[in-house]
Amino acid sequence: MTNQFDKVYVARAASLTDTTLYSVPAGLLQRLNILRSVVSNVVLPMMSELHGPNAAADLRRMYLKSVRFMLWFGLPPLIFLFALMPQFLGLWLGGEFASKSIWPARLLVISQALFFLQGQADLVIVARDRPWRVDALVWLQAAACLFCWKLLISRYGILGVAAGSALAQALCMTVALAFSHRRILNLPWREFLAEGLYAPGLSALLTLTAVFPIHSSVTTWPRMLACVLGVVAIYYSSTYALMSPEDRALFWNWVASGRLRLDRLRKEP
Repeated sequence: MTNQFDKVYVARAASLTDTTLYSVPAGLLQRLNILRSVVSNVVLPMMSELHGPNAAADLRRMYLKSVRFMLWFGLPPLIFLFALMPQFLGLWLGGEFASKSIWPARLLVISQALFFLQGQADLVIVARDRPWRVDALVWLQAAACLFCWKLLISRYGILGVAAGSALAQALCMTVALAFSHRRILNLPWREFLAEGLYAPGLSALLTLTAVFPIHSSVTTWPRMLACVLGVVAIYYSSTYALMSPEDRALFWNWVASGRLRLDRLRKEP
């Protein structure tokens, strides 16, 4: 519904040009869903297999850790696209994309960030509760999208489509987080903000503060590449500084494991 019917509504309410202006950034952002899949494929089996007297505490710790690492994986490209989507689309597809798709694209970036957060709550629901509840959330989001699009597209065009998608995603994310935190995890909002969102969010804010003021000057591909490298450097340097000792130890374990795999591949005939 959210990935295909939005284009149908744009095509009915606006011109073919507007449909293209909306579809290109929307399709680009959908490619980032693979990041969520990478984290989900690792975390879901681990959550499902938790048993014993410490299962509840282990589940909360695993959930909060998965939220942090999901955001550490997913936020850098979203920060880059939020700040530099107009310049990127302008260099790639021409100035019309840069002038007409700025805020629709940025609203879609925000919607994608909310989707990442909801994804981790959905994992908890699937692993420890009833998976059909996630299906119900999908239908809730679809109905909310249809309602918001009906109200907004006729007035605001492609901006209304992006706003409707973001509002529907925010609604479903809030419901998923509230249900999983209260009914499954017994996780207070204060602990979620402090242990799950604080470090990745602060890294994102620092990076966006450094990049956004210079985004209008990124008018060539070399400058675009320099900004990409700058986003990565600022974000992950601040991320490492904000990591807990447990997360740093896990990071270096991953590095050591990756080196061992490379060594084995080199030794194989």
